[in-house]
Amino acid sequence: MYVRRIQLMNYGPIPQLDIRFPFSGDVPKPVVLVGENGSGKSIVLSHLVNALVAAKSSAYPESAEVQNDKVYKIRSSAYIRSGTAYYLARVELDEEMFVDEGRVIGTKQSYPDLPEEHWSTEFQQLWQEFPDGQSDHYKTSFPGSSRFVDRPSRESIRRMFSNFCVLYFPSNRFEEPAWLNAEHLSAKAEHVDSIRSADQTDREIISTSPLRENQNWLYEVVFDRAVFELQTRQLRLPIDDTETARSLRVFSGFRGEATSMFELCLQVIRTLVGQSDVRFTIGTRHDRVLALESESGFRVPNVFHLSSGESALLNIFLSGITGLSNHRIWSLVVLQVVPFL
Repeated sequence: MYVRRIQLMNYGPIPQLDIRFPFSGDVPKPVVLVGENGSGKSIVLSHLVNALVAAKSSAYPESAEVQNDKVYKIRSSAYIRSGTAYYLARVELDEEMFVDEGRVIGTKQSYPDLPEEHWSTEFQQLWQEFPDGQSDHYKTSFPGSSRFVDRPSRESIRRMFSNFCVLYFPSNRFEEPAWLNAEHLSAKAEHVDSIRSADQTDREIISTSPLRENQNWLYEVVFDRAVFELQTRQLRLPIDDTETARSLRVFSGFRGEATSMFELCLQVIRTLVGQSDVRFTIGTRHDRVLALESESGFRVPNVFHLSSGESALLNIFLSGITGLSNHRIWSLVVLQVVPFL
């Protein structure tokens, strides 16, 4: 299941927008939103994320990222474009699934002469379904939270979250600074692992502070590489002039899935910091800190000391890798525009 189209009218700074997302056959093409500050890039993303969060809440009611029967994005008259009396919005996904919303100043009956003939077919239908006497309209085609309702649609949504990487890095994302004594802020107990059931998933869309989890994942990659993928070869050394020889096992490198992941992460971090010989280092048992250093003297004592820009780009990459499933990566990713790019 993919996002196929978004339509907006009179929403914030956007007078009219209709984007049909491009595909090459059945494979979606990358999309980058470019515009000046205040032109509405984040507004477009907010509608896409709101639709995805609603879809997830339908398919996984026990793992919803918002409360039941609530939405991620507020509908407010404050977002009606200046000089107009209403806004309309629609996000379309595969299998005729959609999210519609609308807002008017006053009530619908106050506007009997709106130019419906100039609207898209979808907006005409949205307006016809807009309740009389109401100022707000919201409708989604996603099935209800009951596991016995419209199961084929729910299964389609679950396939998306199981097979693809769906991420959103909001503009208010944050990382805890290295100096923060976060462990003493609270003593909240957490589940070691999520309960595995049909109505739950550990895949999250909204990612505000991913570096700590990404750091833990890198620890595991380094550990698996060192313990399980270390390769040796047999070397026979003659002891004297006779034919007697002794066999020795010598190191011959690393090979395996963790090694491939490690080398990919290393290539990315070298590109980010501009150091071709930088490597990851991990502290002692009592000081498990993931650091960066190179032979030329470059050193970052903790990945949390990276600049905001470097940290954001590293998190985008690592969050995609850790969301990998069935060897499909970046099949579906929603990203907040990074302001320093």
